[in-house]
Amino acid sequence: MIALVCVASAVPGSFIGSSIGFSDHYREAIAEVGFLGLLIWWLWRNHHVRQINLTFSQTRLWLGGLLLLGGMSVFWSADLSFFTSKYFLWLAAAAALGVTLTVRFDLNTMLQLARGLAFITVYISTVGLIQSLTSTDIFLQTAVPSANYHNKNAAMQVIVLSLPMIFFMLLFERRRELSLLSWFMLALGYGYAFHTSTRSAWLALLLEGIVIVGMLVWLWHPIKAAVHEGLITWHRAHKFAAPAALLLLAALVSLSADGWHNPFQKISSRVTDLQSDISSYSAAKRSERYRIWGDALEMVKENPILGTGMGSFSHNLLTNSGKYEVSSVLRVHNDILEIGVELGVVGMLVFLISAAGLAGVLFTVVRRSNLTARVFFMIITAALAGSTLQMQFSFPYQMPIPIIIFSIYAGMILKAGGGKIKSVDLQAHHWNIGLITASAVLALVLILNLAWLNTLFTTEAKTRRGNWHQPIRLTSPLCHRSIVRLFVGLASVYQNTGHYDKSLTVTHSLAGCIPGSWMTEQFMIMTYYRQKRWAEALPLLQRNKQRAPIGNYRDYINLMSIHARMNNLAEAQQVFKELAEQPEKYLIKRQDTLNALVLFALQTNKIEEAKKFYRLLRTQYRRANPKFQAQMLARVPAESSENFLKWHKELETELSAGQ
Repeated sequence: MIALVCVASAVPGSFIGSSIGFSDHYREAIAEVGFLGLLIWWLWRNHHVRQINLTFSQTRLWLGGLLLLGGMSVFWSADLSFFTSKYFLWLAAAAALGVTLTVRFDLNTMLQLARGLAFITVYISTVGLIQSLTSTDIFLQTAVPSANYHNKNAAMQVIVLSLPMIFFMLLFERRRELSLLSWFMLALGYGYAFHTSTRSAWLALLLEGIVIVGMLVWLWHPIKAAVHEGLITWHRAHKFAAPAALLLLAALVSLSADGWHNPFQKISSRVTDLQSDISSYSAAKRSERYRIWGDALEMVKENPILGTGMGSFSHNLLTNSGKYEVSSVLRVHNDILEIGVELGVVGMLVFLISAAGLAGVLFTVVRRSNLTARVFFMIITAALAGSTLQMQFSFPYQMPIPIIIFSIYAGMILKAGGGKIKSVDLQAHHWNIGLITASAVLALVLILNLAWLNTLFTTEAKTRRGNWHQPIRLTSPLCHRSIVRLFVGLASVYQNTGHYDKSLTVTHSLAGCIPGSWMTEQFMIMTYYRQKRWAEALPLLQRNKQRAPIGNYRDYINLMSIHARMNNLAEAQQVFKELAEQPEKYLIKRQDTLNALVLFALQTNKIEEAKKFYRLLRTQYRRANPKFQAQMLARVPAESSENFLKWHKELETELSAGQ
């Protein structure tokens, strides 16, 4: 049952009738309903039992404490909507862990779980490879090669946790055909992983491979003895299946939608990109990950003890943009830092103690188990090691399937680890209270998810009809992050395609989720700007330029442009002066800021200022932009042309010699 719910949660996206909704929302709903439903089923099935044995251990208590702390954060959460949509995931994970603790632990259970996770791996990999190798959108929700997750990173977060279980099938699967197919499952999984070019996933899979190879070296003689004794069925056909799968993998990584290519070039390119991103820490234009992590650390410093509540990172960015460098990111891309933002240092400590306790239990279980269980838990070790590495650069445990798989792994570890057992006498009303509580939570989950999904479907219908004369009123008092992402995406598309009135109406719908945010008003500003509604754009720009993300001076640039178009030259000069006086370390963060300063300075005959900012532009962004160069030289006033052109030529010669 557990494996079936995992599969049911992982598959949707391809077959949902919404082409604009994000499939993770459906996965969240299925995971939440599925595992809370399993918990209720277990409570009902055992309601006649009058005595049960409860197992206590420090790790279980710390994990329970983390769940409790997360729930208590509703009292200091920055936003109830974002808290609710995030905490539902934690409740589903807790239900998955609780139900796993009740299963009988034997080879059959291990194989059932391994088969379910293998199916998930094959499904994701097959859809992703079709997208990669044919450039065909075969399903409704695609973003090549997303495998019908909202992007390839999210798909690989699942693969990193599920793929290692195929190695367990390879050794202990009792069905000959499934045992042989395991080789080809591995080829599909690694083939898809290669085409995603996701660096964190590559590193995670490499670490998993090291752990699995280490396990095989450590257990080589016991495994050989088990094969000899017939405890492990090793068919002769493996000698043919393994090379065939290896050839398939070689073909998959060498193929692309454009034909054959050298896979080592892609590897080299991604390694170079990784080196560039790492080295960007000390550069003016840091990579996005560094900027996101920097903003997360600022949030932790602002609320160091208990944070700002579950789900608050994206809310903080959307509503307090002026404190941070990024504006529209929904996740930290480091799950430990995200806990720090949400639950402060206290939450991080509880999490780290829980993780250390789980690792200690896992070590004990591996050391004292028989061969089958030892291999099983070593493979879980590999999966968790890879996912732990990936969570430093990505966000697996903000997504439904990875956190569910983790909870199942944790449940199996704690089940095998045991603890202090205490018999507890129960009466009928105890079971009734448990059933009523779990049913009430499930009812709340159903009601809110149906309301959220109704908003998505209403948006779908309005988009198909092109009917955006009135904004959507949320059917639930609580919003959801996927709805925010959907409205942001729609508003951007309508703006880029010239449907400004529709973009404005979608923006009003977005304001229902995050009223008064900098991003919401940015859509309004850009709509007014492109429609030349200067009088409506001006007051918004005046207010918004004070709370824009650090180093983002788009509002100053637009304000200068509007004043210039309205012939308000004195006002335009004043905005230019304010922008030019901003700290240099922020001015160099965005190339468009320096471009605007150079062009406006030339337009108003401020030649020395133009030289200053152009030199800054060329030293920070070494690659020349011919289009901008032509635009700049066309703006040079006639009386200053000879002097500026001579200076420009000398500067370019100087920079070329420096390279």
